[in-house]
Amino acid sequence: MLKKRTKCKSCDDKNTTRELVRKMDDRTKPYIEEKLSDTIILRTFSPDVDKHLLKWHWDEEERFIMPLEPTDWRFQYENWLPLEIPTSGINIPKGVYHRIIAGTGELKLLINKS
Repeated sequence: MLKKRTKCKSCDDKNTTRELVRKMDDRTKPYIEEKLSDTIILRTFSPDVDKHLLKWHWDEEERFIMPLEPTDWRFQYENWLPLEIPTSGINIPKGVYHRIIAGTGELKLLINKS
């Protein structure tokens, strides 16, 4: 029963159901993180990140994210179309589902937790 081929809608990859479940349960962090202070973090995302790791999630505190340089990576709130990440940054309210969508090149984000 678990051998049935399924197509992942977010990564356009054909997998068995078992492989899809494994990817959903994968808790590998898609970034390298450096803590700069109690509230400020630098996260670096590689353009080669496995797309299944860029999951929908919500955070337990409000956050403000700002790229260190212009990027073609995108940000998406639940029920919104993806947005370009402006160099001025994006505010993410506590408890709001969102995700990052990979682009080309490395993405470096400064994250300020409130």
